[in-house]
Amino acid sequence: MNTAILQVEDLYKDFGGLRALSGVSFTLKEGEITALIGPNGAGKTTLFNCITGFTPVTKGKILYRGKNITNWPPHKVVRHGLARTFQVVQILDDMTVEENVMVGAFLHEKTVQGARLLARKALQQSGIDHYTEHLAGSLPIPAKKRLEIAMALVTKPTLLMLDESMAGLTPTEFRDVQELILNLKKEGVTLVVVEHVMEAIMPICDRVLVLNLGVLIAQGTAKEVAENPDVIKAYLGDKYARNR
Repeated sequence: MNTAILQVEDLYKDFGGLRALSGVSFTLKEGEITALIGPNGAGKTTLFNCITGFTPVTKGKILYRGKNITNWPPHKVVRHGLARTFQVVQILDDMTVEENVMVGAFLHEKTVQGARLLARKALQQSGIDHYTEHLAGSLPIPAKKRLEIAMALVTKPTLLMLDESMAGLTPTEFRDVQELILNLKKEGVTLVVVEHVMEAIMPICDRVLVLNLGVLIAQGTAKEVAENPDVIKAYLGDKYARNR
């Protein structure tokens, strides 16, 4: 049986008078792919930000491998094996692709040569090693998304959180990202994926979490969630349910 890698307990996040997350609780199992879905404004990115230390928690607890990491700063979170990408790609445009990845490699490697070797491995994993010497800002959007994945992978995460890494991609491109995600799972990485392209994420995930207006309204297998009346009403719609 898979052990718990992340536990979120009764999590709240308020921005002034606005409550973005309300009593969110769930457990992630090691080695699984979990999809986090919901309409725009549901609180998905806010949840990512709270877990990874970019946004302070108002109330609640976050446990990673049994350790309380609530309100840890991002650099401490990533050092303990939890990495993430961003909804809006965060790269250093005026540095090469390799240099972008090397920045994170110094988390584990003290020498330039060692950091370069780790970076090249991460770029190969992400399928963009042919862009090594290109300026990051010159890459097409699909390659930028893969670059950000490589920047996360080089930190050697045991849990990787991907925020809309398939957004804006063509069907062929998101099949490539599907394959990358499945390969990472085979290598022992646990993944949480925020995605709006249901046809891309639902077939490859083990479990699904559904947020709506900051509340976790459902969790379960893709089939269970797709047949949940509350989820259909709030997000998926009858058309998706009928097409399954």
